[in-house]
Amino acid sequence: MLAHGHKHFGDQDGMTLIGSCPSVGITGFNLGGGGGDVSPYVGYGVDIVKEFQLVLYDGTIVKASEEENPELYWATRGGGGGNGVVTHLTYKIVQAPKQKYEDAGGKKFTWMRIAFNIKDLEKGAALIQEWFYDADPKITGKFGGGFGWDHGASYATFVYLGSWKEAIEDLKETGLLDHELFEFSPVPYASPPPRVGGAILTENYEVICQTFGPCPEIEDIPGATVSAEGSQVPAFSMFQFDSYAEVEAFQICVGRLYFFEDWSSTSGDFCKDLGLDDDKCEDGKLFFFGISADTLTSKIPKLCTDKDVIDAMLNAAGDPSGFMNSHGPSVQIFEQLAQLVVPALPVKEVIQFWMDTRSQDRGPGSAGASMFQRFDGSFFAKMLSETAQYSNHLQHGAALMVDPDETAYPWRNAAFMVEYETGDIADSFLERIVDGGYTPQGYYAYLNPSGMKKWRSYFFDDKWRILSEIRAKYDPKDVFGKPLTIESIGE
Repeated sequence: MLAHGHKHFGDQDGMTLIGSCPSVGITGFNLGGGGGDVSPYVGYGVDIVKEFQLVLYDGTIVKASEEENPELYWATRGGGGGNGVVTHLTYKIVQAPKQKYEDAGGKKFTWMRIAFNIKDLEKGAALIQEWFYDADPKITGKFGGGFGWDHGASYATFVYLGSWKEAIEDLKETGLLDHELFEFSPVPYASPPPRVGGAILTENYEVICQTFGPCPEIEDIPGATVSAEGSQVPAFSMFQFDSYAEVEAFQICVGRLYFFEDWSSTSGDFCKDLGLDDDKCEDGKLFFFGISADTLTSKIPKLCTDKDVIDAMLNAAGDPSGFMNSHGPSVQIFEQLAQLVVPALPVKEVIQFWMDTRSQDRGPGSAGASMFQRFDGSFFAKMLSETAQYSNHLQHGAALMVDPDETAYPWRNAAFMVEYETGDIADSFLERIVDGGYTPQGYYAYLNPSGMKKWRSYFFDDKWRILSEIRAKYDPKDVFGKPLTIESIGE
């Protein structure tokens, strides 16, 4: 989707909504709702799908849109699978917003990471929630990406639909650069940081400002000129690109390529798969089972800010069966792992061992994302100071402005999608949620409901009964029934 949109609509500043996980296909993405990096501006995936084509249980091919089979169209937008096999969908291309400085050289798109400590937790927590729920969506809707916190230290990774100068102005206007509430300072990475060239501002891939030294453009922001040392993240890391596709390619490169436990490589050599010359690459270390496997290496790009790297990733994204659209380590990587762990063990058994280990670590249903409505201010302040969590895709702005009855996706008043896995941190978070009197409003629909007795209402709220009636009409023989689909009424 990213490569296709860039190829055919890039010169018109057209955008497509994508996520950031290589294992999530575009069809399942929409059946579950479809939250992505620019949902605050365009809404969920289900909000911009105009038509589905499905094959029903008896082989009949039907279309689902506002005009044809509207109830099936409604159910397929966020109601999960089970009504048929989706073979085609028509997606709306959304034009990037008008930008303040675009007359000076076309539209710009910015990736930025901000690290900060909240000095006044009560006021800071209140402002953060006001930003998500009450601030002008014409401003906040341009900020997509993710937000997280770790015992008082917070960070946001934004995909901003505008230039870096406009981003700074909007952050100031909405209060997120309030020096009285926030202290901008480096925070440590849990794992070795990705090598993205330091914290720089770029225009047409040329360095115009570095935080290693004075930065006049943003010098009035405390922390903006702090250098990165060791495993520290600069308070401000900002990179500007000429297209939405480029900033998304950079986001994927930074977020996945340097922590590619879940990535695949056709040859075992990422640079070879991307078609990059040796001078653009270096040895990168693989991470398995939560530890660094120092002896396992694969060639990876030196810098995600290199234009040749960005172009190579966009070219690779156009191949549905290629490097950018696959999930899991390659056989070549497992061959290396087999020699490292048990030299005599066949690769097939190593792969099974890896899958079993991940299942034990994360378990069916152990990874999840809960949807929360607005928290009480004092409770949210306590959460920020005592727990650690991350929301991969922000859900404010346009995602909350659609009528809840417009689609089968139910959670139109929850800007917080908090993700967690098993472990002490997740347990601590959930204990505080329960102790504070809060329960999740619901769960993101494509996650595994194993162990949930009331998973239908957890995923689909009171819409699950309507979904059951629709499923009875379109799959009366339960051909597509499985544990993750709503049953037909009467079964």
